[in-house]
Formats: sequence, structure tokens, C-alpha cells
Amino acid sequence: MLAGPLDRRATLRRPGAPARSAAGDAAVPFAEVATVWAGKRDVRGRELLAGGAPLAEVETVITIRHRLDVRPSWRVLLEGREFDITGITEIGRREGLELRCVAVAE
Repeated sequence: MLAGPLDRRATLRRPGAPARSAAGDAAVPFAEVATVWAGKRDVRGRELLAGGAPLAEVETVITIRHRLDVRPSWRVLLEGREFDITGITEIGRREGLELRCVAVAE
């Protein structure tokens, strides 16, 4: 995979062991796995109401070099925004990965 389109730094994060916050709420902390070069392409955006509050959702494709350990339960931190991975597609024969992601902003 050529380095040209991979012009941003992204941090791959995996879920850790469930924990409880000081208030007793269940929380899943995410641990950093690696920082990689990535490309970003916004696919679509939409606005919706959740519980009466407006939300903006952005579907994005993040491209990285091939890795064997990336899972759909992981997250990607890119440009200060956290994306949930919804799907992973291999590019070529172990050349790269396209991570279909969703980010929700209030």
C-alpha cells in the first residue's frame, strides 16, 4: 500500500476488562494498542433524535496498512474524535484494511 493516502495518525484502541466508576456505573475502558498511519474518507452524515436530543452521526471509512489483530469491537481515535468500528474489509491480499466506522457527536 502506498504511503501517500495514509496522511493522518490514528490510534487503535481495544476494550479492556469491565470496571465500575465511582458512581457504581458499569464502564468499559479502552486501551491503546498501536498508533498507525491512516487515510480518512467520510461516506455520509445524518442527524437524528435520540431520547429527544439531537445527534449528528458520521459514517467514515478509515484505511490502514494490514494488521491481523484488528477487531470490530475496537475503536479508532482520529483527529480527536473516537470512531466505533462497524466492519472490516481486507484490501488486496493483506495490503491494507478498510475500517467502516461511525462517530456520534451531540
